[in-house]
Amino acid sequence: MLDMMKRFGGKKKSGNRGSTIIVVLVTMTFLTVLASVLLYLSLVNLQMKKIDKAGKVNFYSAEAVMNEIRAGVQEAVSDAIREAYTSVLVSYNTMSREDQTIHFKNTFFSELFTYSIDSADLFGAAGTVYNPAALAAYVSEPAGAGISGSGLVESVEDGSGSVLAVILKDVSVTYRANGFETYVASDIRIQAPSLPYTSATSRQTAMTDFAIVARDALRQQGGGGTVSIHGNVYAGSVDISGAGNTFNVQNAPYFVTGGPVTVSGGDMTFNINSSLWARDIRLDAGGTISIAGDAYIANDLNLYGNNTKAVLSGRYFGYGASTTDPGESSSIIINGRKTVLDMSALRALMLAGHSFVNFNAGANSYVLMGESVSAKSNQLAYLVPDSCLGQLGGRPVSNPFEYTGADPGAEELRSAVDLDQEIGGKHLSAYGITSAEDHIKYIHKQVGSLRLIYFCFDFPDAASANDYFNDYYNGNGPMIQKYLDIYSDGIILSGNSTKNLAGNAFTFSEGADSSDGEGDTDDVLGPVFGAPGVPPATVSEITSSHQNLCVTLSRTESAAGVPSAYDHFINSSDMNALSGTVYFPDTGTPKAIVTGGDYTLDADSSASVHIVIASGNVTVSGRYSGLILAGGSVTLQSGAVVSSSRALVADALQSLISEDGIQYRYLNPLVISPLNISTSATGDSRVWDMNTLVTYENWKKNES
Repeated sequence: MLDMMKRFGGKKKSGNRGSTIIVVLVTMTFLTVLASVLLYLSLVNLQMKKIDKAGKVNFYSAEAVMNEIRAGVQEAVSDAIREAYTSVLVSYNTMSREDQTIHFKNTFFSELFTYSIDSADLFGAAGTVYNPAALAAYVSEPAGAGISGSGLVESVEDGSGSVLAVILKDVSVTYRANGFETYVASDIRIQAPSLPYTSATSRQTAMTDFAIVARDALRQQGGGGTVSIHGNVYAGSVDISGAGNTFNVQNAPYFVTGGPVTVSGGDMTFNINSSLWARDIRLDAGGTISIAGDAYIANDLNLYGNNTKAVLSGRYFGYGASTTDPGESSSIIINGRKTVLDMSALRALMLAGHSFVNFNAGANSYVLMGESVSAKSNQLAYLVPDSCLGQLGGRPVSNPFEYTGADPGAEELRSAVDLDQEIGGKHLSAYGITSAEDHIKYIHKQVGSLRLIYFCFDFPDAASANDYFNDYYNGNGPMIQKYLDIYSDGIILSGNSTKNLAGNAFTFSEGADSSDGEGDTDDVLGPVFGAPGVPPATVSEITSSHQNLCVTLSRTESAAGVPSAYDHFINSSDMNALSGTVYFPDTGTPKAIVTGGDYTLDADSSASVHIVIASGNVTVSGRYSGLILAGGSVTLQSGAVVSSSRALVADALQSLISEDGIQYRYLNPLVISPLNISTSATGDSRVWDMNTLVTYENWKKNES
C-alpha cells in the first residue's frame, strides 16, 4: 500500500497551457466581432453620408432653381424700373414731383404686369395672378425640376390705397434626381421702387430737353449757309459770323448763354416759341437778329457795326439795374451807322438800366446817361456846353478840348468850368449839378496824334439824368434828329407796347425823301417815353433764373461754385483722363458716344447715336436728334440741323446702365463717363438694389 501511495505520490502535476489557447481564441473571436461591428457601422455611416450628400445636392439643386426664378423676377423688375424711369424723364417738365412719384410707381407696376418671358406672360388679370409655367423659362437646367405655385398675387397697400408691394404666393420647386426628391417653397415679395429727388434726378431730367450743352462757344461755320436748332441750348457764348450765314432757332424755351451773342455779317432768328437768355447781344458789321419770342438780357443790346439790324417782336427784358456799373446796366445802344432798331411789334419792353458814355477804356471813365435806349449822337447831350466853359492854359475851352504837353492838373480842369449857368431856362443845380469837383468828369482820349479832353456832366443819380435828358431833348430835337440821321435809319417803338424803363426812350422812323436831291430821307423824331421804373422783384427773379440756367439748366435750382452747365453735369477730371472713344452699349448699335478729346459727328451716318459727350470740341454735320455735351465749343457746319428729343435721350441714357448681378445701376448725371458709372448707392447715384426689392418670405423645405 505504501508502494502504491508512493506511486501515486510520485506523479508530477499537469501544465495550464491549454487555457491560454482558449483565451486567445476568445479574444480573437471578440475582436473579430468588434471589427465586424465597426466595419458595419462605418459602412452604415458611409451610406448615411452618401444619402445626406445626395439629399443636400438635391436640395441645393432645388434652391438653385428657386434662385434662378428669383433672379428672373429681378430681371423683370429691373426692366420695369427702366421703362418707368424713362417715362418720368420724358414727362419731367409736365409733372409736379408728387405726380412724377405716382407716375413712376404706376408705370412700374404696369410694365411689370405686362412682362413676358419666351412669349409667356408672367402675370395675368392685371397683376392679380401669376403664371408658374412662365417662371420655368428662367431655369437654365429644367430637367428634374417641377415648378408650381398657387398662382395668387397678394397686394400690400398703405392706408391710402397706394400699392407698396406685391407678393407671389407659394412659388414651389420639386426637384427629383438619383432617386431623391426635395421640395422647397417660398413667397416672392416685390417691393415698389422709390423715385428719390436728389440733385442727380433733377440734373438728369433737365438734360433731356436740351440739344446742346457747350462749356465754351456755339459757332456756325463760316462760308455762308443755314443751320437750325430745335430745342434748348446752353453755351458759354454764341458766335455767328460770315456773310450769308443764317442761324435759325426754333422751339427753344431756353436758349441760354452766360456770355455774349455776337452776330457779324449773318442773320440769327428766334421763332415765337423760343426765348433767349444772354449776357449781351452784339451786332457787328452787317449783323442782324430777329427775336419773335422773349429775350432776357443781363446787359446791353449793342448795334456796334454799320448796317446792323435788330427786330424785336415778342417781349424784351433788359434786367441789369445798376446805375454805377455799365456792365450790369441794361440798355439798347446804337453806335454803328445805317442801323435799324425795329420794335414796332414789340409787346413788352423792360429796360432796368441806363446807357453810359465811355470815351476811353480807362478806369472811372463812365458817365451815366438819361436814356435806356440810346444812339451814339446822344452823347452830345452830356457834354458840358461851351457856355459853361472858360479857359485852360490861356486858351478858350471847347468840348472836346485839344491840348499838347503835360496833362492838365485837377485844379486847372475844375477852374475851366463855370456851372453858374442856365440851360433851357433851368439852372444846372436843378439837375443835381452843383460843383465841378463832384459833378464833372474829365475824360482823356487820344485819337491818332490828337490828345483830347471831354468835359462831361456826371449826374448824382438816375432821376437827375432822366430829367436833364428829357429837357435837353425837348429843347434840342432838331439837333438830335440831325445827328440821328447819320447813325440810324430807324428806331421804331410801338406806342401800344408795355414799357418799364429806368431811363427815357424815343422813337425815330424813316420818312419821305427830302428835297435836297441827295436821296436821303426826312426822318421823324417821335416822343420821349418817360421812366416809370422797373419792379425790383421782377429784376431779382429774372437775375436769379438766368444765373441758375447757366449752371443747372433750371430756373429754380442753384449750384454754388460751378462755372458752367457742362461742369455741373460732367466730371471734368475723369473726362480729361479718358483717351479714345467709348461706345454705349459696347456691343451692337451704339446709342451714346463718350470721347476724351475732340469729336466730329456726321449725324447722317450715325442715326442711332443720340448722346455725344466730348471733353473737347464737337463739330456737327447732317441732321442730329439728341444731346451734345462739349467741354469745348460746338461748331455747326452748313446745313446742320440739331434737335432735342426727350425720348431718344432718355433711351440712350439706358445704354449707360451697368448691371453686376446685385445692383442695377443707372447713369450718375454728375459723371457721365465710362469711368464712373458704377458708383455706390450713396450721394447722387441712381441705384436700385434688386436684392432689396425682390426678397423671399415664408421659406419652406420638404413641408406640405
